Amino acid sequence: MLTEIHLEQVQAFCRLGIYENERQRGQAVMVDLKISLDLSDACNGDKMEDSISYVALSHAIQDVAKSKEFNLIEHLCKSIIDKLFADHEKINTVDIKIHKPVINAEGFTGNASVRVKADRP
Repeated sequence: MLTEIHLEQVQAFCRLGIYENERQRGQAVMVDLKISLDLSDACNGDKMEDSISYVALSHAIQDVAKSKEFNLIEHLCKSIIDKLFADHEKINTVDIKIHKPVINAEGFTGNASVRVKADRP
């Protein structure tokens, strides 16, 4: 039984950007996450050990975001994907979108986001 778990607007603090002042100051990004996996046992048995904790997923996102400086949102996405695959063997697919609400570039208005989808290698 294929199941999807969605987390939306997980806030993570990181040092992200191509400009030095962005990485020095740091900033919050918002992360939307969708993972696909077989949770048949959880659906039938109602035991937490048969599923994946939303809190654990959120902590993984936050831990990776604060682990080092990132120039690109794409690299942050892939780093989170790698951690989720490494930590949770049940996950088949990760679809992640990271929103960067503040862009410190002259003349830029709005915000930016990058979405990366990956299947387990």
